[in-house]
Amino acid sequence: VDKLATRGESGGRDVSGRGVQTNLLKLMEDGDVPVVSPNDMTGQLQSAMSAMRGSGATQPETINTRHILFIVSGAFSGIDQIIKRRLTTAATPSPKMERLSVDQTLGQLTTADVISYGLEPEFIGRLPVRVACHGLDTDDLFNVLRKSESSLIHQYERAFAAYGIKCEFKDDGLRRLAELAANEQTGARGLMTICERVFR
Repeated sequence: VDKLATRGESGGRDVSGRGVQTNLLKLMEDGDVPVVSPNDMTGQLQSAMSAMRGSGATQPETINTRHILFIVSGAFSGIDQIIKRRLTTAATPSPKMERLSVDQTLGQLTTADVISYGLEPEFIGRLPVRVACHGLDTDDLFNVLRKSESSLIHQYERAFAAYGIKCEFKDDGLRRLAELAANEQTGARGLMTICERVFR
């Protein structure tokens, strides 16, 4: 959902992002919404087919969104800087505030910060519960490599086995890969970057 933000720095509002937010608003208003939008190509084709058959205007199929839970997510890259700016202007800057980690900064998120990021007030107002996920540290990344079902390590074992090479991974080697991936600061995607770099 962060991709829908209309960023002020881009030299004008991103109308498409605002339009998508407005359309999503209609879905989240606990009402009956058409399954196919009348502005959508599919909706227009269905209307045209009905008109050709002479069956007249048919009632569009609708769905009630009252009992649908909407969960949206995003990386919100750069929102920590917006929060820090607000915290520094709201209080006298202190060395303690400057040393806040990204996770600690995101814990201070307010509705105003998300609006400054570029989401419409009406849209963000429909999302009352907000949670910031903590970044993955070295231990987390190590566990992803060692314990996850579709671990990259199993993929590399199979890839090497296809060439008749038996590949074994020891914990200290995996921990080193996790440390390098943590330095990438791209979450679990960093594991792919590092593994490709090392094994190629």
